[in-house]
Amino acid sequence: MLPEYADIVARLGPPVWWDYHGVPRYKSFHPEMCGVYARFVAYLEIGCQSCRTRFMVAIDRTEAMVWPEIAYTVDHLPTKDDIRWFHYGHPPRHNLSDYQHGAKGWEKHCSGTTMNCLTHRIVEFWRRTNEGWKRDFQYEITYPEIE
Repeated sequence: MLPEYADIVARLGPPVWWDYHGVPRYKSFHPEMCGVYARFVAYLEIGCQSCRTRFMVAIDRTEAMVWPEIAYTVDHLPTKDDIRWFHYGHPPRHNLSDYQHGAKGWEKHCSGTTMNCLTHRIVEFWRRTNEGWKRDFQYEITYPEIE
């Protein structure tokens, strides 16, 4: 479950997008705003499994990362059948009270913040080159809707 930034959102309003750590961002997305060691950045539209609220988020990856039992390299980029390396995980923290008036206490916390998100599409995909960030349209994918 990602940290809650309700104090920031209450002060500044809904963010334009969220970074990989669930931090609300208020400037337009650009891959330079992600990790300094990032080699790839995916700007995603995701959804909460519980309330179906959609979020714009970014995830970045270095050239090679090792996850438990699976080693990913630059050859493992997203496909229509597999987004594992660029899966966001838990959606940003959000409260039901933002969408259902009258919720109180723990009732206001959406249970979806403890679940994996649904990836709807890769809106932008970027690759860092010697010349800077280059958008790579072949990896901008819309995934089938999940019921």
